[in-house]
Order: sequence, then structure tokens, then C-alpha cells
Amino acid sequence: MRRWNSSRRAWGCGLAGTLAALAVWCGEVGAVTTAPPACAIPAHMFEYAPYVPRILAALEKDLPVTIVAIGGASTKGRAAGQGEYAWPARLEQALSARFPKARINVLNRGVARNTAAQMAARFDKDVLAFKPDLVIWETGTNDAVGGTDVDSFWQTLQTG
Repeated sequence: MRRWNSSRRAWGCGLAGTLAALAVWCGEVGAVTTAPPACAIPAHMFEYAPYVPRILAALEKDLPVTIVAIGGASTKGRAAGQGEYAWPARLEQALSARFPKARINVLNRGVARNTAAQMAARFDKDVLAFKPDLVIWETGTNDAVGGTDVDSFWQTLQTG
């Protein structure tokens, strides 16, 4: 059984980069009176820019787009203080500002302290039931902290 080590955590940087790239791709939200001060994201986090042509085409044609965000406490917005400050809500604000005529719905399915396996078990009810156009799965922290076997974690990601 292999445990987490620095060489096997590299995939986590890719996930963080993906989320950071999504934030950049969405553009600036503008003045949002309820938003907390923006946080600076280091430049090295922008190494990967997701290419989602079907979503972009739908947004440009003002078609409805459903995005499901599934994850743990950071997805839920626990550290942000309120769900409206969590990154899924901010993503919806940013996309709505950039594509004002599009009907964008970002569903937050974050549950604190969930492992990847627990999230994967919720996919049918919390993700697939909404027939999303895009799924953003933020996972790994609880698995790393809890000492989940790396191969088991990887298999869960592949299955998910």
C-alpha cells in the first residue's frame, strides 16, 4: 500500500491550475457589492487553460448551461464564510457577467470532509441527475490528510 508523497501529489497542482484557469477564463466579475476582496493567484497557476468548446458555444449562443461543482469544504464555501462567497457562486457570477444573456446555473454540491470515494458515491444523485454540461470535481485533500492509499484514490478518480 502506497501512501501520499511529494512526487505523487503533482496531480493536485494540475487540479488547482485547472480551477485557477477557469477563474481566468471567466474574466473579471466587476464590482460585486457582496464579494470579499479578490485574492491574487500566483502566475505559475495559469499553466493550463481548459478548452471546453461545447460550453463556450452554448454560452455564446445564450443557451442554458448547467455546471455542477462537487467537492469538499472548499467547494461548499466553508472557509469563505457563506455559500455566496464560495468559488462555485463566484464562478456563476463571473460567467453571468461575461455572458449576460446566457442562462447559467452553477450547482454547488460540496460536502465538508468527504473523500473522493464518498463524492463518487454521490455522483448519481448530486451530479448526473442534473444532466450537467460541465462537472468540476475538486477532491484529494481529505484523502491525503486521511492517508488514503494512492492507488485506491487514483482508481476512484478514474471511475468517477
